[in-house]
Formats: sequence, structure tokens, C-alpha cells
Amino acid sequence: MAEDGQSADDHIEMIDNVLGVYEKNLEMLRFDVGDNCPTNKAIATRLKVPLIGCASQRINLTVCEYLAEYEDLIAEVQALCIQLRHTALRWKRSRASSRCSPT
Repeated sequence: MAEDGQSADDHIEMIDNVLGVYEKNLEMLRFDVGDNCPTNKAIATRLKVPLIGCASQRINLTVCEYLAEYEDLIAEVQALCIQLRHTALRWKRSRASSRCSPT
């Protein structure tokens, strides 16, 4: 493998080595699962197998695209949640210290 080990050929070599441990070979592969990065596309093309995209990545990209419209609102809600958390902690501490105080 090359120093960085990130090329499609490097990945294919690693896959072949791992398959060899289990007495399998590259011709036995039926598909490649991964995101749509160029390396994964190149691996699938060179191995002549279909690339099955990662569903969780597609969902994440779609959700991020949808939520981008609400970015300001989400930031406001997050800031409020942080304030509420700090307020709740202060309230708990004040209640705990008032119980320990002599009357």
C-alpha cells in the first residue's frame, strides 16, 4: 500500500488481502457499499461491481439540506436550552445548599 493508503488501488489491495485471509477473492464480490466519494466510485468501477450508496449518509445530507433553512431558529433554540440548563443547575444547587443550612 502507498504511504497515504487512500487511493482506489490501495483500497482494492487491502480488500484483496483481507479476503485472502478468509480464502476468498475479488471475483467473489457482488457489490460495494459506501458513500459516493470518488474513491468508492473508482473502487466499484475497477472491480466491476455496483456501488450501493450508504443510506444513512444520504439521509444525513437530506436532513442537513432541509434544516439549513431553519439554521437561525435552531441556533436560538439551542441558546435557550443552554440557558435553561444553567438555570436548572443553579436552582438545584440553591435547593441543595438551603437544605444543608442550619435553621
